[in-house]
Amino acid sequence: QRSFADLRVTEIVRKAKMARATFYAHFASKEEQLHERLLRVLRLHVRFDPHLPALVDATPLYEHLQAVPKLGHSLLRGKSAASVEAHVSALLREHVLVVLLRRAKQDRATNISAHEVVDFVVNMLLRLIYECIDGPSFRPEQLQRRFDVLVGGAIQATGFGLAR
Repeated sequence: QRSFADLRVTEIVRKAKMARATFYAHFASKEEQLHERLLRVLRLHVRFDPHLPALVDATPLYEHLQAVPKLGHSLLRGKSAASVEAHVSALLREHVLVVLLRRAKQDRATNISAHEVVDFVVNMLLRLIYECIDGPSFRPEQLQRRFDVLVGGAIQATGFGLAR
C-alpha cells in the first residue's frame, strides 16, 4: 500500500464509486476525510472510561492494527506519518482529557497538570500503537496490560488516580 501523502482524491472517489463533487460535498480535503475516518476507528476500537485505571482500553485497536498491518504501516510509517500521527494524537488528547477531567480529584497532592497527564497517556498509547504495527511481538491483551500497569500506576501517582 502507498502512503497517505501519495493518495489522491481521484483514487478515493474511484474506489468508493462516487463523484468527485460528492466527496467535496462531505469533505473539504482528503485530510478532513482522514480525520473523520480516524475518529470513526477510535470510536469503534478504543474505550475511554474514567473508571479504567489507565483511562483507555485499546485492546480492540491493537487487534484491528494487527489484522490489517499494511494499513497501519502505510499511515504511520509512510511519507505522511507526521501528519497522520498529529491527527491521531489530537483525537486521542481530546478524548483522554474528557475522561481524565471526569475523574479528577479536587485535592490532588501534586502540581502535575491534567494536560501533562494527557500528554503522557497519549504518548504511551502512540508508542504501543507503533509497536503493534511494526511487528506484533505481543498479543493485544499483553499490550493493554503493559499500558494499564505503566500508565495506570503513573496516573495514580499524580493524584488523578481512582479513589481508593
